[in-house]
Amino acid sequence: IHKNPSSIQKNPIQVRSPSQVEVNALLENYHKGQYDLAENLATNITQKYPDHQFSWKVLGAVFQLTGRLQESLIANQRAVAISIKFFH
Repeated sequence: IHKNPSSIQKNPIQVRSPSQVEVNALLENYHKGQYDLAENLATNITQKYPDHQFSWKVLGAVFQLTGRLQESLIANQRAVAISIKFFH
């Protein structure tokens, strides 16, 4: 039986995600208070995977903890927008 690849339906809600290694590195740096490294990782992840809500949340937390409240608000708004997009 020959299946046409174009006939295979993909889940439209499926989100490309970073590897578990990337997420673990992000969390490790965040928990150790290495906010510059956590910010770099979160920024890279959100650029590669713009719909990865967790990375936006971490980025928002890092911005808040480093006194950048406007940037924190923007990152957190993005996380909420992603949540609304995929759960409604």
